[in-house]
Amino acid sequence: MFNIYIKFLFVLFVSFISLANTTVYAKGNNSLVDVRIWPSTESTRTTIETTKEIKFTHEKVGKKINVKFNENLNIEKYIINLNNAVSNSDYIKKIEYSNKNKTLIYELRKDIEITIFNIEPIHKYKHRLVIDIKNNSTKKKIVKEKKKPYFIVGIDAGHGGEDPGAIGEMGTYEKDITLAMAKKLKEKIDKIDGFKGVLIRDGDYFISLYDRVEKAHKLKANILISIHADSAEYKYAEGSSVYILSESGASSASNKWLADKENLSDLIGGAKIPKKESYLKKILMDMVLTSNIKKSKKLAEKILVGIKENDNIEMHKNNIEDAGFVVLKSPKVPSVLIETAFISNKKEEKKLKDKKFQEQIVKAIVDGIKKYKEKEVDL
Repeated sequence: MFNIYIKFLFVLFVSFISLANTTVYAKGNNSLVDVRIWPSTESTRTTIETTKEIKFTHEKVGKKINVKFNENLNIEKYIINLNNAVSNSDYIKKIEYSNKNKTLIYELRKDIEITIFNIEPIHKYKHRLVIDIKNNSTKKKIVKEKKKPYFIVGIDAGHGGEDPGAIGEMGTYEKDITLAMAKKLKEKIDKIDGFKGVLIRDGDYFISLYDRVEKAHKLKANILISIHADSAEYKYAEGSSVYILSESGASSASNKWLADKENLSDLIGGAKIPKKESYLKKILMDMVLTSNIKKSKKLAEKILVGIKENDNIEMHKNNIEDAGFVVLKSPKVPSVLIETAFISNKKEEKKLKDKKFQEQIVKAIVDGIKKYKEKEVDL
């Protein structure tokens, strides 16, 4: 009887300690999970991930931006990595952290724009504070660029930065595969007389879906090709597919699932989502969009033929598919999304990493683009 009583007291004691620890954790200080940085020539994003939302203020003083936190986040251990990442930046000189003042300091080389906002937990991420620094001089160069007598192919490598896209069984990131293919596509396009490829994303950083469309416009793209290598609800899915924007609903339940998954990219990557109504009122005029979808369909038909003509590329779907992909919602640039293969299928993941397969996909896309230009376009 005495032993039973002792065991009861022990269990009660352990339960009390566990409860106390849980309470302390809930009321404790904010904990730093990670600090990541994604630099590019156009902008640099710093992401500070924590267990709770960060309270902050910021000010611009001369050539410095001070981001002051309400608590000390002990960011100093990340400073070396942050500075290594921006060592070649022409608009950020260095980054410092003051424990005493609880302030992250960006020392600048030139005029910039800054946007700071919090993101609620989603997917694998906890609370995130995003600090976006945009290089104004690059922005001006893009706007002032003179129109050249080229047929300009906008090439969009899906995902990037905080958003890895789908991840294969062997740990392959979709964002890395799409960027490798995008660069190969640009290289081949640039070798064709009268053609020029422009990359929407040329490194490992995040661009929102709406900004991808906007960048295609600013770069004067005649067409936009968005490259993906996604996952499916069942792991044995295989082959390539070609998509255009749907005028109404998706052409199948699986297409809707895929579009919804791709469109979630903005939340995972950390976009400051614009109000859809004001954006749509501004650019998505029904008549113009419907006309552009027809052009997109002609482009998709030519690319689909190019892929089918290559015996080494399997088709997942033999017809053009449609769904509500945000990245295809340009009112004036014919746009096509290509699912090159399924990274969720281990066999296909191996193919996606193979340079020969990448070359075959790229060649098929180029053949389709050339046919579209020859038969459908008058510059």
